[in-house]
Amino acid sequence: MAMGDKAADTVGKLKAHIVTNVSGVSDPLLTQTIHRAGSEWMRLARVWRETLSLGDLEDEVYTFNLEQDEAYRARVNPLMWVKIDGTAIERLYYTLNEPASAGEPQTLTLLAPYNTLADGDVTARVVWVPMFDASEEPDWVWANFGGYIADLAIGRLLRMPRKPWTDVAYGADLEGLALAHAMRTRSEAERNDPQEVIP
Repeated sequence: MAMGDKAADTVGKLKAHIVTNVSGVSDPLLTQTIHRAGSEWMRLARVWRETLSLGDLEDEVYTFNLEQDEAYRARVNPLMWVKIDGTAIERLYYTLNEPASAGEPQTLTLLAPYNTLADGDVTARVVWVPMFDASEEPDWVWANFGGYIADLAIGRLLRMPRKPWTDVAYGADLEGLALAHAMRTRSEAERNDPQEVIP
């Protein structure tokens, strides 16, 4: 049975629901599938949005770390806009850099002509996406979208070949419904929080 928008505000509740639909799944596989489904659903929905205050543009410092207050394993995708003293700058004049090595943050580098500015408060609006190997996501993710993530996880499990629980057709239906809801959620989020500068 599809869970949809029914309450599933913890990983434990997701597991309890999933095992009633897909019996015989080991706990490690179940946990991994839930977090991978959460990562993919959140990547498509783009609802984990945050405005970061990066500090002042001064002393010839033009590169800033993009980090969260909480230590969730997530990356920025996409970077929606960057502002200096409240004025949005064009994508041409900044770049999002991937981490130099594992465990380091992504960085934002301001490019010419903005590196000629003496001072200015730098802010960025970002969309966070959980990493596929993340072991946890914020509680509000499960509280608001856990049912759809559960449906996606069930769909992925049912589509695994040659398992006692395999049901490819039903799995494809659940997966399609969950992903369609992710895209509807994304459309609503972007209507309420439009990009001011297109990356």
